[in-house]
Amino acid sequence: MRRIVALTGTVVFLDAMLFGAIIPLLPHFADTYDLTKLEAGLLLGAYGAGSLVGGIPGGLLVGRIGPKRGVLAGLTVLAIASHAFALSGGPVALGLSRFVQGISSATTWAGALAWVAVDVPRERRGQALGTVFGLAVLGFVVGPMFGGLADVVGIRGSFVAVALVAVALAVALVPVRPSPAEAPNPGAIRRALRDRAFVGGLWLNTLPALFFGVLDVLVPLRFDEEGYGAIAIAP
Repeated sequence: MRRIVALTGTVVFLDAMLFGAIIPLLPHFADTYDLTKLEAGLLLGAYGAGSLVGGIPGGLLVGRIGPKRGVLAGLTVLAIASHAFALSGGPVALGLSRFVQGISSATTWAGALAWVAVDVPRERRGQALGTVFGLAVLGFVVGPMFGGLADVVGIRGSFVAVALVAVALAVALVPVRPSPAEAPNPGAIRRALRDRAFVGGLWLNTLPALFFGVLDVLVPLRFDEEGYGAIAIAP
């Protein structure tokens, strides 16, 4: 159990870190490619858009092929997209790479949480899921710090390193015993979208995300105007 929690927790940590890493780098990309605030917001939001688009398909894929294969598929796509981000030479390529990273994140999250839910005994499942989510929160906290460091040591090399870490995680997961795939449940998505409590929960997640998304765009750009660098913006 501990091995699965540690590995899946590391996977979601990497995903969350990557999501937040671009925040202190926005001024750099805005200055380099002469981006407006709207365009900088689109670059930041591309990751979240990919997660939104890939959420349901990623969950269905995990249900069909099993949590382990779902996580491996997500890590593979994440490695490719992170390498593409490192080599991107324009805002469109950067945005598309971020979008694909978001799609991969949806699949790895679905697989990681399903893996924990299936393999961890019921009496310890809450603790295990709490640990995984805690690592994800830590990843989002560390993400801007990673972005600030990347601005100093080199953006290209830093995101190539992320791709290599994703590959290393996939290799570490290969020998782990897989969980069985679940049989498809026809109509489950439709029933969920008709559930007022479920839809209400989605809105409760959406509203703070919109608020923080605005801050994550405007605050770094404002700090940049005041002369602060990525390291100062990161905390």
